[in-house]
Amino acid sequence: ESSRDFWSGFLCPLTFLLFGVFWQDMGRSRTAFVDRFCIHQTDPDLKMAGIRGLAGFLKQTDRLVVLWTPTYFSRLWCTYELVSWIYLTNANPNSICFMPVGFAVFVLTWTAFFVSFATTLAVADFMRMTTPVLIPILCSVLVLLPLTVVLAQGHVRDLAALQKQLQTFSVRQARCFCCDNGHVEPSTGKAIVPCDRQLVYHALEHWFKRAVIKDSALGQVASLDYFDGLVRTTVASHLENLNGNFLSYSQSLIISAPAAWSIITRANYLEQLPWPEWLRFGLYLCTVVFGLVPVTMCLFLESCSYFELVIIGNNSKWALKALATVACSLTVLFIFTVSTCLVKLTFEYVESPVAQFLSSAAVFFLTLVQFRLAGRRLHRGVVSQ
Repeated sequence: ESSRDFWSGFLCPLTFLLFGVFWQDMGRSRTAFVDRFCIHQTDPDLKMAGIRGLAGFLKQTDRLVVLWTPTYFSRLWCTYELVSWIYLTNANPNSICFMPVGFAVFVLTWTAFFVSFATTLAVADFMRMTTPVLIPILCSVLVLLPLTVVLAQGHVRDLAALQKQLQTFSVRQARCFCCDNGHVEPSTGKAIVPCDRQLVYHALEHWFKRAVIKDSALGQVASLDYFDGLVRTTVASHLENLNGNFLSYSQSLIISAPAAWSIITRANYLEQLPWPEWLRFGLYLCTVVFGLVPVTMCLFLESCSYFELVIIGNNSKWALKALATVACSLTVLFIFTVSTCLVKLTFEYVESPVAQFLSSAAVFFLTLVQFRLAGRRLHRGVVSQ
């Protein structure tokens, strides 16, 4: 029994990591258009042809993936492609996958915390260790958990900066490679002709002259102003409803899968129990895996958002930021510990299977409600900044 528990508890988190890294190669192949590789960067004629053919590529595309960083809307090409997708294809928000890179790093760190925690528990159970196992667990809590807090606060800070970027966007101030390097290729010293900015400006003038005001001499200045308006209104309204702004329930289940498996492996003796005890313990495990762990992650991210937007704000004092990091770390530990104890006491003292099932369903329902409301509260907090 102990050997089986060890292999299931130790190898499953590692399998989770391998699958998370290599799952892309297991499914069907997909074709992606990446501007840096699909538009010629040195030949002027091929580059111009690629820019003018961008609308054709977009019309044959099912989804646009935006790997967003705080500098995204300060780069001419990035903004040009996003607006092109929304304007030329009449895209709905569901066709855009908005993925902040900082949020991806936060998810990976959170996952590493659960993997290290689950693996440590599996080794400890197999070797019958008690006190020595506290050392790696404390390292996970004291290192990975505060790091997760810092990354979560950075994600919220980036989202607040996104709102300001959209409100003040100007295509004339957006940066491009050739203008930043004085229209000279750094590696070869050759002149970059034609300028990327002029190519984009001509494309915008061509689009809006035909589509916005037909048979009218719409100049370049007016087309650039119209482009700025699209970014500040249409793009902003699309991004309000896009995924990636807050942790979803499904994402929390994927992230916490190693810890969930570590909990489930402790149920291997259920077959030896009478059915009332089997049902009680099974409902308790489901409540923890599908309710308490996800809602704790949701409350954790929301507490990080609160400390970042309300408590810290524009204050740059390191002592206040360190205190907020410690407070968020203690908050998540306190919430999970107290909620787990309350649920455990409920299942121990409530003997009716119907009442136990209703208690588990109530926790699950409140978890879903919390995820839905937390995303809205985060959006209102970010916009108010």
